[in-house]
Amino acid sequence: EEIASLLERLDGRRVIMAMGDTSVLVTAALLQECRLMAGGDSGIGHLALAVGTPALRIFGPSDGPGYAAIDQQKNVDFALSLDCRPCLVSGIFRPGALSYPVCPHKNCLNQVSVDMVYVSVSNQMTRLGVALTQPGRGAP
Repeated sequence: EEIASLLERLDGRRVIMAMGDTSVLVTAALLQECRLMAGGDSGIGHLALAVGTPALRIFGPSDGPGYAAIDQQKNVDFALSLDCRPCLVSGIFRPGALSYPVCPHKNCLNQVSVDMVYVSVSNQMTRLGVALTQPGRGAP
């Protein structure tokens, strides 16, 4: 539902939705063609950085500064400022543990809204000098 809302707001812009449909190599090739990758702080975010594609990575329970992008002008690491973030602070998330933290609220992700992501993407595209179209007007 929220993804559909975000895509509707990006009307007229080239958006690639390939979740679960591609291999790592195909994903890397697609990322090389992108002006900006917006996604999680997981594999896709690291892959975007590896192929040189500007990235807006959304951090949840993990340690943003520990995985910060080297080029902070080209890349944005988005995270909510919460007392419990990263989960390493509260002891829920342990270094080396591969499982998602057992958290009673997951506010670090649940409180990230479509509007927050949209504004962050728009701001980063402007910083990168990529023209944005107005919603509903189509691409120039």
